[in-house]
Amino acid sequence: MFGNLKFRTQLFLGNGLVLGLMVIIAGVVYTSVSSLIQNNKWVEHTHEVIGKGDQLVMSLVDMETGERGFMITGDEGYLDPYHGGKETFARAMAEAKQLVNDNPAQVARFAAVEKLAKELDEKVMTVELEARREVVKGDEAYKHFKKLQARTIGKEIFDNLRQVIATLRAKEAADKNMAGVVLLDAILMDMVNQETGQRGFLLTGQEASLEPFIAGKSSLAKHLQQLEDGLRKEGLGDERHAREIRQLAADWASQAAMPEIEARRAMNAVKLTMDDIVAMMGKGAGKKYMDQLRVQIAEITDIEKGLMEQRQLAAAATADRTINISIFGTLVAVLIGFGIVVFLTRNVMNQLGGEPSYIAEVVKKVALGDLTMELKSDGRDVGIFAAMKDMMATLKEKADLATKISDGDLTQEVKLASEVDVLGIALKEMSDNLNKIIGDVNIATDQVSSGSSQVSDSSQSLSQGATEQAASLEEITSSMTQMASQTKTNAENATQANQLAGQTRDAAEKGNSQMQEMVGAMGEINEAGQNISKIIKVIDEIAFQTNLLALNAAVEAARAGRHGKGFAVVAEEVRNLAARSAKAAKETAELIEGSVAKTQNGTQIAEQTSVALTEIVNSVTKVTDLVGEIAAASNEQAQGIAQANQALSQVDQVTQQNTASAEQSAAAAEELSSQAAHMKEMMSHFTIKGGAMKRPAVGYNPASRITTKEKTHWGETSMGKAVKPSEVIALDDGEFGKY
Repeated sequence: MFGNLKFRTQLFLGNGLVLGLMVIIAGVVYTSVSSLIQNNKWVEHTHEVIGKGDQLVMSLVDMETGERGFMITGDEGYLDPYHGGKETFARAMAEAKQLVNDNPAQVARFAAVEKLAKELDEKVMTVELEARREVVKGDEAYKHFKKLQARTIGKEIFDNLRQVIATLRAKEAADKNMAGVVLLDAILMDMVNQETGQRGFLLTGQEASLEPFIAGKSSLAKHLQQLEDGLRKEGLGDERHAREIRQLAADWASQAAMPEIEARRAMNAVKLTMDDIVAMMGKGAGKKYMDQLRVQIAEITDIEKGLMEQRQLAAAATADRTINISIFGTLVAVLIGFGIVVFLTRNVMNQLGGEPSYIAEVVKKVALGDLTMELKSDGRDVGIFAAMKDMMATLKEKADLATKISDGDLTQEVKLASEVDVLGIALKEMSDNLNKIIGDVNIATDQVSSGSSQVSDSSQSLSQGATEQAASLEEITSSMTQMASQTKTNAENATQANQLAGQTRDAAEKGNSQMQEMVGAMGEINEAGQNISKIIKVIDEIAFQTNLLALNAAVEAARAGRHGKGFAVVAEEVRNLAARSAKAAKETAELIEGSVAKTQNGTQIAEQTSVALTEIVNSVTKVTDLVGEIAAASNEQAQGIAQANQALSQVDQVTQQNTASAEQSAAAAEELSSQAAHMKEMMSHFTIKGGAMKRPAVGYNPASRITTKEKTHWGETSMGKAVKPSEVIALDDGEFGKY
């Protein structure tokens, strides 16, 4: 029954049986290993719990060590182990409770340890530490007190005070002021009483010893006030001594007496001594707590150690069982697997029919196209090997047929091995299609040859026409270049004329401006001449009056007789001068009148000249504008001719390119004709069915070609009339894609 199954099913069943055994063994091993891992985790967990117990003991020891160090030295630095141990104990306790949270009994034991440790810290260690801190405060107060007592500032201030009092007392005694002397003695006694009370308190530490100090301070204030009042009434200016005594008394109290009294009070505030500390520690309360804590923690670790031994024994048993199952299960799986392999090997060889390596070698050679090898056989052609022999024979037959087709013999008939012979059907279709294609190619070759000849003739005509067009364009370009040169010269001359006209207009405007100035100047000269005429008239009138005065003077001189002769002579001379002045004034007036008349005439002429110059300026301006427009038009014309000349150059280049392209087209057409002839020669290698070319799949009308030449604007050409697209054979490579 097993031999009737499919090969894949046989492989699945055989390998599945072996894999099933291996899965069972793996499952047993996995379960055992998981148990071992779990036991190891519990053992590790026990080690962690024991480690936490040891950590708790070490943290308590650190607390105890730090406390004892501080109790001995009083130095806070020795408490670092105490604080560190306290933090470590709290952290280790929390972690230990978390580890044993699945064991309520152990959790209760750790809670009891935590409670006992808290009592040790609060009732013993904290109390002893606070007591030792009080002793430290007392030691510091004593040191401070001794330091203050060693100072000499109190004695120095007191000596200065005595000296000031003695000086003032001597002065009061000299003045026979006994009341002042008695008051100064009372002040000194007040200071002595304060000093006595201070020293008594420093020695005994009793507040009652300060009564002389308090009484002396009160009395001193009253006596100092009386001293100041008495000295003020005397009016001798000794009040400064009283103020000095007051200041010294205040300095002694604030700098010497009161600091020492306060230091002694600080010593009184400390009640404990080192003897009290020794007695407190001698009671052994801390040792009792530590012993109890060690016992409780040891109990926890002993329980964990017992659990660890049980788990280690269970892990060893599980390991032994796992090893036995692995060994025997593997042995059974190997034996069963060997039997399955033997059975499957025999069955596979029967289906293959030969050695797999030899069959693989044959398949590789067939894949490489080698069909010449002879198949070796051991007498049993079965299975895959027999099928391969039949395949080789069929492939050799198809290869021989393909070889004949490749030699150009397309008359061979393809025999099909069966209705599903894909390769035979493909060869048959390939042979039929090649017959059809070769026939169509021959017809297309004729058409290409004829068309290439026509293209060559047209290209030659096009080349000749482009050459003539290029020559004409060169002549036009030469004429345009000459015209551009002349136009440019005209534009330059017009520009120069425009510049000269502008200069002429500027000169005319300048002459007109100067003429206007001259007209104004002549007007001013005319006005000045008229003014001079007025002045001449005044001179004439003065001369007339002078003549009258001279005449009167001569009459008066004549009346004077002998005494007026000299005066008469002078009057005669004056009259002569007056006559001459009148004559000169008349002549000057005539000259001025003539000059004024001529100036008026010149002014009229200058005005007429200015009007003419203004008309000249207007005309020159119009001429300048016209010449400027001519120059601008000439420049634009020159630019247009230059652009036209440039465009003709571009047309010339395009024409030359067209000429070259036409020549290349002609050469290509000749080459295409040559290739068509070569293709026709190649097609003659093939022999198709029927011995003659087949008619093309698409229509082709040989009569559509016209052999007569047609007349075009390029000359005569032998091109036929246009062929309809439906009559052209499609020569696209896509038609051969399926082959």
